[in-house]
Amino acid sequence: MNDIFNRKSNRGIRISFLNTFIIVTSCFLCIGLLAATSVVLARYENLMTSTRNYIIAEEKADMVTTASDYLTEQVRLYAQNNNVKHMEAYFEEANVTKRREKALADLDMLHTDDELSKSLEKSVQLSKDLMKREYYSMKLVSTAKGYDMNLIPIEVAETLLTPEDMQLTPQQMIDKARQIVFDDEYEQAKHDIEKNAALFTNEIVALQEECQVSSADDLYNAISAQRVFTIVMLVLNLLSFYTFSKFVVGPLKLFMKCIRNRSLLEYTEVYEYNCLVGVYNNIYKQNMNNAANASSLKYKAEHDVLTGALNRASFEQISGMLKSMDMPVGLLLMDVDDFKYINDTYGHVVGDQVLKNVVSVLESNFRSRGDYLFRIGGDEFANILLNFDESQSAAVEKKIMEINRILKDISGDLPGVSLSVGVAFSSGGYNDALYEKADRALYMAKEQGKCRCCFYDMSM
Repeated sequence: MNDIFNRKSNRGIRISFLNTFIIVTSCFLCIGLLAATSVVLARYENLMTSTRNYIIAEEKADMVTTASDYLTEQVRLYAQNNNVKHMEAYFEEANVTKRREKALADLDMLHTDDELSKSLEKSVQLSKDLMKREYYSMKLVSTAKGYDMNLIPIEVAETLLTPEDMQLTPQQMIDKARQIVFDDEYEQAKHDIEKNAALFTNEIVALQEECQVSSADDLYNAISAQRVFTIVMLVLNLLSFYTFSKFVVGPLKLFMKCIRNRSLLEYTEVYEYNCLVGVYNNIYKQNMNNAANASSLKYKAEHDVLTGALNRASFEQISGMLKSMDMPVGLLLMDVDDFKYINDTYGHVVGDQVLKNVVSVLESNFRSRGDYLFRIGGDEFANILLNFDESQSAAVEKKIMEINRILKDISGDLPGVSLSVGVAFSSGGYNDALYEKADRALYMAKEQGKCRCCFYDMSM
């Protein structure tokens, strides 16, 4: 065996030599390419910034118009049908959403031209003046309809009507409110606002578009210079990738396949790998023998031989570990009702089958993760529920009812049985008192007629 190992492990290409060659070659190539890449990156960042600003400018410009039209639409609808929801929608946009103001503020950050700022300021001032006109229209409608001024927006409530308008009839007030937001003066005011806003937004969009085009040209020139370096590096890297794939990736894939199939590793064309193969295969054979024995012993030590559930020793070990963990824990203690009668009537063989069936039903109805099922005595079982608190009591009770329904269903050769269950919860991890509480609840379940689930409370 050692002779075969020495003969096979000493053959093959030395990957250490290939590795040195690849590293040295790549370093020279990377130095040249990094210089070109840094230029491309700078140009790319400029392009991305200008493109992002251009998109923002387009979006915000559209948002200014949309928000302004929305306010006009809501105040006109309120004047037309007098529905308060339109006034509420108006002030939701004007005071909360503020799309127009936010969009103009974002656009103002994209330039440094004082003249453009003046156009923005004029547009904002005209907009405020127009809103006062809209408040007056809404005040006329609200007064005409007799709305409680304490329940309408403060801007409208604090708007004062002229003495002449206070003398108007309700219908005349509504007619005037409509006239205020539909007449030529209102339209001219909107036109002036849109004109100044458009002057501002169009210049911002054009400025960002110009920056975008300039950045794109710079990026193209930088990429052209980088292309020369890339072609040279590509040819050399193809050779490096080929050797890496053949002498590194190839053997590793072969090893992974052997490991997944739990088989011995195969020898390759690489000297270093062949050395590892010989050592690994020898250790693998030894470990396989040891692991089989250890796994069997560990399983038997932790599990009940009859049912396959965790045993009493595992219960003590796991509950002990949970004492140091600060998490909500639930404990279920369960007895098979009248199990002695099953053994006396049907025999111990049937009794054992009943216990196996109980474990199978419990495992299928509780979580596969976060729950620990134990057989702690002859017909006694326990279930530790992690991250489980009193708010889930109803779910536990429903599960127990379903489990008892399944167990009482007489099918095949097994007699029907039921479980009495005591449940207790702890918000701070497992403790000795938790077991005592669950045991008291179990006792109460049996006292109340069995085949049921009782939860611990202070009265117990």
